[in-house]
Amino acid sequence: MLRGYFLKNLIVLPVYNRSSIINNAILKLSKEINESFEILVIDDGSEDNTAEIIETDSQIKFIQHENTLGYGGCLINALDYAKMNEFQFMYLLDISYDGFIRAFKDMRDFKDEFDILNCSRYTSMKSDEFPNDDYINYNLSLQISAKINSVTEYNLEDTFSPFKLFRLDSLSEMTLEEFDEAFIIQLFIQSKHFKLNVKEIFCDSVRLDINKDDFNLEYDMDYYLNFIEGEILLYPCE
Repeated sequence: MLRGYFLKNLIVLPVYNRSSIINNAILKLSKEINESFEILVIDDGSEDNTAEIIETDSQIKFIQHENTLGYGGCLINALDYAKMNEFQFMYLLDISYDGFIRAFKDMRDFKDEFDILNCSRYTSMKSDEFPNDDYINYNLSLQISAKINSVTEYNLEDTFSPFKLFRLDSLSEMTLEEFDEAFIIQLFIQSKHFKLNVKEIFCDSVRLDINKDDFNLEYDMDYYLNFIEGEILLYPCE
């Protein structure tokens, strides 16, 4: 990094037990960025040696959770770091997808005005093209997205996509405090409340695998649907 250069873009990599791929992922990403980007790895209480690997790279910023906080907890810390260091944009990437670099490029090259850019993983895949558990989660995710769309009119398909880009000053009035995936519901309901411009683009390089890390919507469906209703009461979408 050039000393004194104003960094405008923060790339956030939330990880859990990713020691086998973290070095290669950062190497690939480093080849695609310039001095206006900074990489922040957030280790959500890994039980492997992810932390030891990251701490050897002085160019990478690193936050380690002593205990697992959850997906929302990672993003809350990322937003706090971005605000404290006056970044303008924040990229959220999941390095466990082989196509994460392509998703990054697709978001980086997006030219239209936006406050939040959501990068969808969904294609017109048929039910026999991926495992049953993933297909169940796919359909349940669509139901949650449909519920959010009914009040926001954002026309999202992949609400829980781990690939997102934020214009950070647009999020300044939000209260985002959920440590689990309900953080994402807060994000989109409050985006509508505060009249933000939300866009979704499709990235065909990342295959659907919403069942990663035991994230199973089947058991949490009622919780998420009820959470949407509660969030709307706090932040009306009119």
